[in-house]
Formats: sequence, C-alpha cells, structure tokens
Amino acid sequence: MDRRTTIKVILATLVLAGIVAVLVAALIGGSSPYRDLVIVAGIDGLVVGSAGLLLLRILAPGQERPAVPANDAARRSLDHPAAISLRAALVQALSRADQVNISAPADDREAQGFARQIAIFLSGEGFQVADIRAEPPGTPLPPGVGVAENNHLFVGPSGRQSF
Repeated sequence: MDRRTTIKVILATLVLAGIVAVLVAALIGGSSPYRDLVIVAGIDGLVVGSAGLLLLRILAPGQERPAVPANDAARRSLDHPAAISLRAALVQALSRADQVNISAPADDREAQGFARQIAIFLSGEGFQVADIRAEPPGTPLPPGVGVAENNHLFVGPSGRQSF
C-alpha cells in the first residue's frame, strides 16, 4: 500500500471511530460521568478525520485517470472489462429476428475497427449482421455507439456511449 492510501485509511478510520464514539455516547445516556468525554472525543475524531481527508484531497490530489486513453486509436474493444455493459446493452437492444445493419464514418479508422469487433461479437451471439456501411466523410454521428429503429447500429467517434 502506498503512503497516500495509508493516510487515507488512517483518516477514514478516525472518522469512523468518531461516529462510533458519538453513537456510544448516545447509548450511555446522561447518567455516565464519561458521556461528555466520549462526545468530545467522537466529535474531535469526526472533525480531524474529515478535515484531514479534505486537505489530502485538496493538497495532494491523486493522479487523474482519463476516461479514454490518450491515444484511443484501436483502444475501444469489446474485450475490455469496461465493455461488459455495452455487450449486454447491444444484446438487449437488438432483435435476433431481423438483420443488424451497422454504420460507421468512412473517415474514422478506429470507429470502423470497433464496428467490425461489434459485428463479430453480434454474429457470435446469433445475430444476422449485414456488411458494415461506411457513412460518407463528414456525416455527423454522435460519439459512442447508438441503436436506431430497424435494428440499425451506429458506431460514432470514440466517446460516451449513446445507449
């Protein structure tokens, strides 16, 4: 475990201990001479732990991870673990009774490659897949993957899924 994670665990434990102490004080009731001490300790734990987590977040932010890798050409893949929901959505949204038509921009090699992956996946799932239609260059397609009427699947530029 790295140093940052260790600090986060300690501070989160301090917050949790503060919550537990306040709950214990509530259970003890007004008859115990330790009630006030437990309440003060619990509130101190909550304040110090929360402030520490907040300061850690502000002063030492973690490395931001982009949603899509910087070089996303040939990066969208149905084999990636994040594509599980896309595979499930495709199977649910499309009909096996009708042929699936897939379109992708002719001038976007990455989208064309991803459309081929989707076609192979759908064929393996028992769908009848037509050839991938190349939309003329400049045809505006929304980013990601979307399904239109008549079992038509659009594969746009890399980006958020349209489902």
